[in-house]
Amino acid sequence: MIDRTRFRSACDLLEGVREFGSPTEADALFLPDLREDELILVEWIYPKFDWSFPISTRHHDFKATRVVTSDRPGPPVRLDIGTEWRTHFETTLRQTQRVIDAYEEELSKVSRVVFVPHGVQWQTPFGALTHPSSRNRLQDTHEVLVVPSLRYCAITDSKERIESKRRVVIGDPTGDLGGARLEAQTVARILGVEPLIGRNATREVVLSALGRAEIDVLHYAGHGVFTETGLSALVLADGPLTAEDVHKCGFKANIVNLASCWGGMTTFSVWNELHGFVRALLSTGTENVVCSVYPLGDAVAPVFSRAFYDAHAAKASHPCSSFRIALKAIPSNADQFSWGGLYITGRR
Repeated sequence: MIDRTRFRSACDLLEGVREFGSPTEADALFLPDLREDELILVEWIYPKFDWSFPISTRHHDFKATRVVTSDRPGPPVRLDIGTEWRTHFETTLRQTQRVIDAYEEELSKVSRVVFVPHGVQWQTPFGALTHPSSRNRLQDTHEVLVVPSLRYCAITDSKERIESKRRVVIGDPTGDLGGARLEAQTVARILGVEPLIGRNATREVVLSALGRAEIDVLHYAGHGVFTETGLSALVLADGPLTAEDVHKCGFKANIVNLASCWGGMTTFSVWNELHGFVRALLSTGTENVVCSVYPLGDAVAPVFSRAFYDAHAAKASHPCSSFRIALKAIPSNADQFSWGGLYITGRR
């Protein structure tokens, strides 16, 4: 999922080299087709440099912009996201907000921002980003989509969306999240399916429901797990559904909505390659994933999900549109720590 120069920069880093060829050299970036109303921001955090590359119909020369995202030199480091996750939330938000602030003029000309993060930027609470001028939520005025790389865009842009009406809804497998249970029941009514609730959501039942099938929507409302050892999973009634299970199962979906804490948290290697549940979904063919990189409030998630599927049922042009509508449905006075980690990734 990574682009060529990101691979080269990682090689340089491992060899102790601090200078390398320009990321704009021939074939370094795989440029997808551009939309008139879209700004693509490709980020590069590298020792001694923070580079940002704006790509739009108005930017064809790939002129790098220096945006200092961190007060420390060198490659990003992962902070303690266990007991100090709120500090991590604020730190990554501040770093990526500096990038958005650098493009105030460009934002006035587009309605969508496609963000290609680098390193720790994948752990940004994208939902909490604000507009440089108004300081209101950026998604009040713009769709925001996160993608792994330009190469990923070039590959997935030409794919046909999955033609399937199959929907799977899973809710409160552990029986201790009343909001998640209500959320799953509400989503199931909107989608017209019978949800797998509580004890019925076992590994065997869920894996059987997913099979190797093509699915329109998979919605999960429950506990998510993320550990520093690399475990990324969803909690079912009798055990975890892991990224490895997704690879083995091999199902494909138009939309996977992970209404869970840490569902969208990813780790990354020095190559900037992703690891975790989201990567497993994207690499096996899921079109778009909606998830939260931080804890998601049990009271906020049902409000967001109902608005998302109401918009989806109304044939919003892209899941990004449904996501933006759903984020705006969250009350303005809601604690940003309960919803700011929400983002959508995948196909443009």
